[in-house]
Amino acid sequence: MPRYYEDKPEGGACAGVKEDLGACLLQSDCVLQEGKSPRQCLKEGSCKALQYSFFECKRSMMPDQDSEEEKDIDTAVLKPR
Repeated sequence: MPRYYEDKPEGGACAGVKEDLGACLLQSDCVLQEGKSPRQCLKEGSCKALQYSFFECKRSMMPDQDSEEEKDIDTAVLKPR
């Protein structure tokens, strides 16, 4: 179950989702019953929804590469000679 934070946790914008993902992995049957590492369980598909949420959060932090390229193209095309 995701935890909701009143204050932003330390470690950046995605720290809360990262913490939830870690807690989910540590509580998964894969770790508790099968004795596998959290990393191995993540690779095998445990906590898929939180993994996707964490990926989307990190991706949203990246600058939009397409818009930067479009700006460069627009500048080159519209720039008078």
